[in-house]
Amino acid sequence: MRFLFLFLLDEELNATQKVLDSSGKPMPNFGSLGVSLRAELQDYDDDRRGAKTPELMNGEEESDEEDLVQTEECSKYAFNRPKWQQHWSSIEDTQLQKLVACQTWLRGWLVNKDQAQLKASLHCATIEHSTTMLQAYIRGCIARYDLWKQRKLYDESVECIWKLQTSCRGYLARKRQAVRANHYLDNVDKVIRLQQYIKKRHRNRKYQKLTSDSNPSIGTVKTFVHLLDDSELDFDSEINLEEMRQQVIERIQENSQLDAHINTLDIQIALFLRNATTMEELMKHTGVLKKKKQRILKQQALDGLPQSEPHSLTGIDKSSRQRLELYQHLVYLLQTEPKYLTRLLSALTLHQINGQHTRYPLIESSVLSIFGYATNPREEYLLVNLCKCCINEEVKKAQDIQEFLRGNHAFMKLIVQTNRGAKERNFFNKLIRPLIKTVIENKALDLETDPVSIYQKVINEEETVTGLPTSRPTQVTAQRALADEQVRDRFISHLRDVRETTEAFLTAITSTVDDIPYGIRVVARELRLTLENAFPLDSQDQITKIIGYFIYYRYLNPVIVAPEQYDVIDTVINPIQRRNLAEVSKMLQYISSGKVFDKTEHFISPLNDYVLEAGERFASWFIKVTEVESPESHFGMDTLTDRTNTRKPIVYMTPTELFHLHYVLENNLDTLEPGIKDSMIYQNEGGTPLFDLVSALGTAIFGPHQTIPNDITVRLLLDSHRDDLPSDSASWLRQAIFDTKRLVVYVIKHQAGPTLFDILKTPVTRQNEADWETFKQLEFLNPTSSCDNNKLSYSMDMMASKRRFLRLTAAEAALDLLGVTLDQLKQLAYRLVVHLERCGIISSAGGYQDIINMIAHDITGKNSRRQQRAREVGRMKSTLIHLQTKCNYLLEQGNQYEDYLNGCMTALATKTSKNNKKHKKAPILFSRQYFHIRGLQKSGVGVPQFGSYKYTAKQLHERGILLNVDYPGIKKSKYDQIAMIFSMDQAGLITVEAKYAGWNPIPNGSATTYPTISSSVSSSTTSSYASSKSSKMALRVSLRYEDLLQAQFEGTHMITLLDGAVKINLNLLIYFINKKFYS
Repeated sequence: MRFLFLFLLDEELNATQKVLDSSGKPMPNFGSLGVSLRAELQDYDDDRRGAKTPELMNGEEESDEEDLVQTEECSKYAFNRPKWQQHWSSIEDTQLQKLVACQTWLRGWLVNKDQAQLKASLHCATIEHSTTMLQAYIRGCIARYDLWKQRKLYDESVECIWKLQTSCRGYLARKRQAVRANHYLDNVDKVIRLQQYIKKRHRNRKYQKLTSDSNPSIGTVKTFVHLLDDSELDFDSEINLEEMRQQVIERIQENSQLDAHINTLDIQIALFLRNATTMEELMKHTGVLKKKKQRILKQQALDGLPQSEPHSLTGIDKSSRQRLELYQHLVYLLQTEPKYLTRLLSALTLHQINGQHTRYPLIESSVLSIFGYATNPREEYLLVNLCKCCINEEVKKAQDIQEFLRGNHAFMKLIVQTNRGAKERNFFNKLIRPLIKTVIENKALDLETDPVSIYQKVINEEETVTGLPTSRPTQVTAQRALADEQVRDRFISHLRDVRETTEAFLTAITSTVDDIPYGIRVVARELRLTLENAFPLDSQDQITKIIGYFIYYRYLNPVIVAPEQYDVIDTVINPIQRRNLAEVSKMLQYISSGKVFDKTEHFISPLNDYVLEAGERFASWFIKVTEVESPESHFGMDTLTDRTNTRKPIVYMTPTELFHLHYVLENNLDTLEPGIKDSMIYQNEGGTPLFDLVSALGTAIFGPHQTIPNDITVRLLLDSHRDDLPSDSASWLRQAIFDTKRLVVYVIKHQAGPTLFDILKTPVTRQNEADWETFKQLEFLNPTSSCDNNKLSYSMDMMASKRRFLRLTAAEAALDLLGVTLDQLKQLAYRLVVHLERCGIISSAGGYQDIINMIAHDITGKNSRRQQRAREVGRMKSTLIHLQTKCNYLLEQGNQYEDYLNGCMTALATKTSKNNKKHKKAPILFSRQYFHIRGLQKSGVGVPQFGSYKYTAKQLHERGILLNVDYPGIKKSKYDQIAMIFSMDQAGLITVEAKYAGWNPIPNGSATTYPTISSSVSSSTTSSYASSKSSKMALRVSLRYEDLLQAQFEGTHMITLLDGAVKINLNLLIYFINKKFYS
């Protein structure tokens, strides 16, 4: 760069020299300026002895020796001219000054340039950062030094400063406090209102967070957990409800006992009438036929009651009666517990039914027969519950909403089968009949939309009119057909007719909502609610399409396509009319599904805009159809309805349906009753009632080799096999959830943590145990037991007792929480939480956040539970009233049955007695019977109203009536010494006396009552007395005739009398009584 500068300087000097020469004045040669300057400087240095030349140093105060050396080197290399020192000596002072000025300017320019470069280098990021740090460090040192000096000053005066500060602060604080206090006192009402507003807003924000957050925190729940505590009013209502439930249970049990008594009376009446009929038939015969009939009856008595066929359901014997009752209980269980039929229908849909002789169509018809084809409100309500259960089961299996739409669901088949009922037919006649008639009666209406078919019809019409073959080609495509003007005009006309006809159908359908049968609407409602809960991420349009598929395609479409099968019309539909209905049905199907015509039917695509617009109207109508009240509110039924009705539900089924249903249930118990193998399911579902009933019925008698009479219909009086308060299968699981939440609430009251899992795993400290002990005294023991209000004390005692005990299972005793430590409580709560997780109720995500969400829901739903409890109290009151009405009805019915039975027995006995007197059937002279009657007449006691007969034990033994006398000292050889008297002074009450001299007398007043025969003959009594005219002791027993018949019905063949000393054949005894008193 320096050489370049010297070169430029040389060029500049040459140019200057030329300018000076052209001026016409003599100027020095600037080219030898360097040589001359050096020579002059050398001379000057010699003269001044090393001093610097003033002229050359003017304006260069900061130049140094290095600059001079550099200048010399530059001059040497720039000019490179010999003898330059002599040249400078010849230059004048004026020129020399100009040269010095030029040098000065050049040096300044060079210095400025170097300064600019230095400044630029100093302003780079690294230099600036270092400079800033250095400056900061220096300032910090200075500031710390100043602070040190200030602190040193303060340390020397710290006590004075403290006193001054304290005085100033105290004065200012007292002043501010006085001003604030005066302000608050002047505005105390506003302050109170403001505090209330702030507290309320703070609580509302927390409560809003509790209600709005999908996963509220434990701290938020803990803030409002006190709201779960029941007040005195709540607990009084709960106690009242519990007492009413107990009364309902007791009344149900009483009614069940009355019902069982009426059934017993019914059996006794049937048995008595059968015996009376047999005796009447005997009386009709005379002579040899009568004796033959007597032998037959005696042999039947020896054989016992005739046993019915193994498949008989109408016999009077015990096995047939029990079989019928078990089938009645089974059908009632299948009606009221829809889970069994849901599992059966689900397996039926998948063709997973076990059993070699299973008939799939017979299963569907049997299910409909169980519900009586929904012909009355009760069966319709139960069928709706079955459909609801089926919907839940099918939705659980579907992965997405499209898979559910593609399924062939059982509940839709049930609805289709019930479409042929009276209500549905009335609805179809009102809605569909006018529309169908409009299509059928319009003879000119043709809704064909296939261009090729229209083209062929045009050709046929042309040939028919002209009688000549057409000139048009016969085989054409759709595009070629539409190219024909006549075909195109007719096609457009058909499209217009299709739209107008479809619009008429759509308008009529969407204008009808309330007339649609409730069963269809409520099933659509349950379908919508279930799908919305199961698939919350899917759009409402997808759910609406499924509802439209159910309501239109499965319910309305079959009536439009085949109206004659639903009695909508009586005329025969020709092919053109059928095709017109099919075109309308297709259009409505596209509208209900929200689809448009694709490429396969692109000729109908001009109707796509109409299809979309009509689809929106149809979709809104589908939603309106689902807006209906719940089945419980509509039908006014609940689980106690059957218990309060005076009439039992009746269902008619054929024996084939019953035995086939029994066969299917028996072969698929593992699927229908999973609680057999899984103890957890057994507890959750409250046992295995289906398995118990099927086991009690035994092996099903159904198969190709079984002959089952199908020409009769069995009348089933449905009744539950349980006497307690009916409850659903999930009652135990709900109780487990309630107990789990209660224990978790106790835990989070005493420990905190981010999640419930962390709290349950946190160790318990001594302070936690101490707090828990204090809490137990307040929670489980009544602190107000010594108060004067007895009612309040009783309520508090009951409330504390209810919270104190925890029953985990029905088989285990209640656990006393008062003796449980906090650590044991946490372990118990954790076990219950894990159990709920295994049952699929909750998940472990978020540290068992589901339990916290349940507790939050209970807090926010406290008022709704109070309303529900109020409704439950009202329902229980109504139930008690209906149960009392049923009790009165059963008592009246029982009295009528008893009066009828007593009247029948009295009438038959009276008739027998009158017949005997009319025909003067006196005993044989000097016979045992003769002396017996004579003795009764002389004793003043008189002959019993319906007769008295005396026999010896030997005679009864020979006839087979007396089997054995088990008494010490009495052998068969002494049977002729025992007198036995059978008498009846009151209809139906037979008195048996036995007299024997060897019996030990019983002290007076010590007559004892013994259960002498089976438990069914409970009215038999035994007493002893001494004969007044002989030394014989007499034992007497009273037997009720209906009890004997009941014992015979129960299958008893032998009874014991007289304290078990006498064994008698029951069948022959009844035959003997019939012969003597009822023939």
